[in-house]
Amino acid sequence: MSQQSSGSNVHGFSDEPLDDSVGKEIRDCAAEARRELKLDADASPAAAQQAIYEKLQQLAAGEPLTSQDAEAWTVCLGSLWGQTICETIGWEWCAVKHGEMKIFSIIKPDRSHFIQPLHFMKRQLSLRGPEAEITSLLLFNMLKSGLLPPSQPGQYNPIG
Repeated sequence: MSQQSSGSNVHGFSDEPLDDSVGKEIRDCAAEARRELKLDADASPAAAQQAIYEKLQQLAAGEPLTSQDAEAWTVCLGSLWGQTICETIGWEWCAVKHGEMKIFSIIKPDRSHFIQPLHFMKRQLSLRGPEAEITSLLLFNMLKSGLLPPSQPGQYNPIG
């Protein structure tokens, strides 16, 4: 992971590299998600994203998750979701800071946009019913196609 730290912008956002132990935890959780989703080690990021989407649909249509299961799925699926974006379009993991708050995020190298994968995944997992609007695959495809809201380098525009 080659994070660069950036100075604070006009909105008060900045970032810092993740500790090595946190980076390892994210990689371990992404690997656990791959196992849970029965993905081969060489499955493409697009295949992983499709499997995440299908799992989210399955979970939304089923019984509500216990808080422990919801947390486990949030961390594992969120780690894999974020990691596949990094692999596909070159974003990087970091801790985005706003005041005293630090949130694990993936960020565009020019610091124009960032996403909080675990928060995003938690919202996706909270959607219920067979008609739940799961947007994980849509957002991945939009990012892959470069369809981002307007922003400038260093602006730290949150998306997702």
